[in-house]
Amino acid sequence: MPDRIEFGTYAIAAAMTNGKVEFEVPEDMKEDMLKAICQPLDAAGVKIDRYSQYGLIVISLKNGTITPVDIKTGPYPGFPTDLLPQWVAFMTQAQATMTKEYAIIHDKIYDGRFNYVDGLKKMGAVIEKVNEREYGVKAGSKLNGTRVEATDLRGGAALVLAGLVAQGSTVVRKFEFIQRGYEDMVGKLNKCGANLKILKETRPGFHGGPGHF
Repeated sequence: MPDRIEFGTYAIAAAMTNGKVEFEVPEDMKEDMLKAICQPLDAAGVKIDRYSQYGLIVISLKNGTITPVDIKTGPYPGFPTDLLPQWVAFMTQAQATMTKEYAIIHDKIYDGRFNYVDGLKKMGAVIEKVNEREYGVKAGSKLNGTRVEATDLRGGAALVLAGLVAQGSTVVRKFEFIQRGYEDMVGKLNKCGANLKILKETRPGFHGGPGHF
């Protein structure tokens, strides 16, 4: 059965890298995949094409520009809390408008949802805390690769997505968190043109080189 959070994560990845990805989705599952995220994606400038005869949903940007969009999570069919970190990474790549420079992100469901924010800020994102459940993400952040740490499954996915658009290489420690919720993320993203690989941690000492990441 398709996973709507996995679908949403890769849809955001395609949009934030100005790519184009085709998803094979059974016809009777398309509505479930899109219901909670179709409107926000459309408002952000994402093009969603459905091809019933081929069983495909195709995701791309309409005109190469991402628009800042506020998000507030809620129970299904509201915007899922498990896609919020990925959306925050997405909004760092938005283009500010005359009337909107920040995307306001509000999570009403999950305590500790914003633990990954420090990692994004380390990469160069400008994210300002409003309160424990609400943050403002400044559009147009230039991200740079560095070493960050996945604090949880979805926050780790957000750091991987940020690494796709960052200048230079990004190392995401504790990748095992991400593997719990994504089957072969590395293989799937590499198939789309990314350059990811799983690094083996070295042991300190004579045979271990420089030590742990």
